[in-house]
Amino acid sequence: MNYSFFPKANLYLGCAINYIFAINRTDMKFIKSLTLVFLLLTISYMGKAQDKYEYGQVSYAANLTLIKYIITTSVSGVFQVADNGTLADGYVTNNFLPVNKVLNELADKGWEVYSTSTAGYNNTSVYYYYIRKKKG
Repeated sequence: MNYSFFPKANLYLGCAINYIFAINRTDMKFIKSLTLVFLLLTISYMGKAQDKYEYGQVSYAANLTLIKYIITTSVSGVFQVADNGTLADGYVTNNFLPVNKVLNELADKGWEVYSTSTAGYNNTSVYYYYIRKKKG
């Protein structure tokens, strides 16, 4: 074929064809072996199972003017009030001792915090801690 409207196309196509047919048997065995290893590694990586988690949430809601707080947990399908009271020292924006106590207790049971978020409603700050635990 003559691709006169693409002057270098003939040269590139010819080089590619020459390269393909110039591969001897040793090179071909190497290429087949390399392809087989790549294929086996890909299949073995795809066969690994993703970790399964159980998810939960801990909420720390505190009123900024009354310095009262409530901590709720939703773990293992159970919602409960973990703690509530009045902060003796500091404000809720800098005293996280009550919620840290609850989170440490959950950490002893295998839970880990993987994300957090905050929200504010009428002088009340709410801190959300999203937790998870590996199943099995």
